[in-house]
Amino acid sequence: MIGVILAGGASTRFGSNKALHKIDGKPFYEHVYEAFKESTVSCIVLSTNKQRTSYFEEEIKEKQLDMHVVTDIEADCGPMSGIYTVMETCISESYFVVSVDTPFITTEAIDYLISCFNTRSVNALCYKDDLQVHRTIAIYHRSLLPVIQESMKQKRYALKQLTVEAQFVPVSEVSDESEWYANINTKTDLQNVRRVTNETNNR
Repeated sequence: MIGVILAGGASTRFGSNKALHKIDGKPFYEHVYEAFKESTVSCIVLSTNKQRTSYFEEEIKEKQLDMHVVTDIEADCGPMSGIYTVMETCISESYFVVSVDTPFITTEAIDYLISCFNTRSVNALCYKDDLQVHRTIAIYHRSLLPVIQESMKQKRYALKQLTVEAQFVPVSEVSDESEWYANINTKTDLQNVRRVTNETNNR
């Protein structure tokens, strides 16, 4: 199973490149990388757009991080493009996808979903809370590639198309805390998560 970091978004609402924004001295993407690195995935791939490919390649080389970079085949198509690109360029039976704007993801959460996936016959497995399905904290089987190819061809980029036959794992099975799956779209989102984290640590 390949661990996939999706880092091709425009970060419009955040106001700057989220992937490179630092938390405790490390950028978002490196936090996701470290969670993957301690997990049971076989390798790690970062998918990004062509404007950022060189930057990531240079930084990853400088930091000696054990992952490689692929450039989205289709630009401005959201997470679907990143998943499509990795499936087309990196052969594996399955792909654990995490968006770069989920920097508090834990190795525990990654390995738990993998263990669930390994005991089920399913082409997609996603985390889910009371409000939504987390389709960018999810595992997708390679058998979905034809569906993705057709979706790209038809310019239909919603990940919902990949979870028609999916199963879902409640986030509460990992932890009662919500920070680990928080999706950071704005700096206010980040401030709110950090405040909750600090309050939890000070209990």
